[in-house]
Amino acid sequence: MTENRTSKLYPPVLTVAALIVVFAGLRAAQALLLPFLFSIVLAMLALPSALWLERKGCPRALSIFTVVLAAIGILVLGTALTANSVQQFTSLLPSYQEDIRSGYLNMVQWLQDHGVQPRLLDLQEQFDPAALLSLVGATLGGVLDILSNVILVAITMGFILAEAAGFSEKVQR
Repeated sequence: MTENRTSKLYPPVLTVAALIVVFAGLRAAQALLLPFLFSIVLAMLALPSALWLERKGCPRALSIFTVVLAAIGILVLGTALTANSVQQFTSLLPSYQEDIRSGYLNMVQWLQDHGVQPRLLDLQEQFDPAALLSLVGATLGGVLDILSNVILVAITMGFILAEAAGFSEKVQR
């Protein structure tokens, strides 16, 4: 009887363990996997442009090169704008922290003026504008890290576009 119960429990436990291993592997490969996934998305977005150029008489290699070059230009421009935003955000961080802190203190004072008891306002220890703003900065930094892999993204995107552009010919053979 216990053997039957154990055999019914075994597959779900094995499935959960396998999922944990897969997710841990994906998490460990994140630095390499994200640029590849990003290049797949970019290739999917750029494929209609490459096919359009090819239909207009442009050779396949030149159309792919043109589309990849345009994507690199857009990525470099996006990286420059993001880097500039991160730099400005970092330089203005102390003033943002002070503005948030003073707004919070004004809100607490207003609540006290309207009868909310001070012992209920123990949120000040839990409210940390530095943590909130550092989270925003880390998010912008993560976007900048992804965009900094421009060469890897461009090469992968070129290969994907080259295969996708000739896919219909391969299927017809």
